[in-house]
Amino acid sequence: MSIESFRQIVVPPQNPLEAGKTDDWLDVERQVGLSLPLDFRNYINIYGSGYLCEFIWVFNPFAANRSLNLFKQLKTRLDALREIKQQLPGDVPYMLYPERGGLFPCGATGNGDCIYWLTVGKPDEWSIVVNESRGPDWERFDLGLIDFLEGIMRKTISCSIFPSDFPHQPFRFRDPNSTRQP
Repeated sequence: MSIESFRQIVVPPQNPLEAGKTDDWLDVERQVGLSLPLDFRNYINIYGSGYLCEFIWVFNPFAANRSLNLFKQLKTRLDALREIKQQLPGDVPYMLYPERGGLFPCGATGNGDCIYWLTVGKPDEWSIVVNESRGPDWERFDLGLIDFLEGIMRKTISCSIFPSDFPHQPFRFRDPNSTRQP
């Protein structure tokens, strides 16, 4: 699967809001301190800020809205996990970025579930890990972000943390101003 395959099932906006440009990514990666997966960069360049099927948000380093901004969510989500890990160590079975191989948030759902990269290996080899909202359940997928999203849309994979009726058609990408943020 690829961004081109994904575009076949989820039509990108004609004028994406807060889309990235190739030249912008070096500064983003310098700020976060690591390279980011190519599929993620392509997704943000093509789709910009918005949500999939009225449920999944991919964090965007160019988003003005702090609920969607990768930098703001990186701090917010990891600070919350650090606190949980300190109080209930068994509830967070992974290391956290910037630890080597730690979790790095890349998205969220309308239910408050968080989607992370597990930063083991090269960026294009990172797995996806989903954590249920306000709970200890985790599910790992040895797929990149686009392969994960496409697998969910095509129902070739399922995430037990997501609602059983998700996704529903038509598969749409919408502007973030058309609904509430995660």
